[in-house]
Amino acid sequence: GGSTVGVVVASTAFGAGHLLQGADAAIATGVLGAFWGVVYLRRRSVVAPVVSHSGFNLLQLAQLLTLGG
Repeated sequence: GGSTVGVVVASTAFGAGHLLQGADAAIATGVLGAFWGVVYLRRRSVVAPVVSHSGFNLLQLAQLLTLGG
């Protein structure tokens, strides 16, 4: 199916794995997964998506510590 189908299928499955957190979280996770999948395909390196994902996680942690849960 090619890389496009791979990104769509993988990000959909990844988002579905987060349905316990709610539909909005599943959709957001799927979209983020697709974004990082496309970044990987364009750069042909795992470094950029890993750095981007880490930065996203750090921002979420900062938000949690600042605003509370």
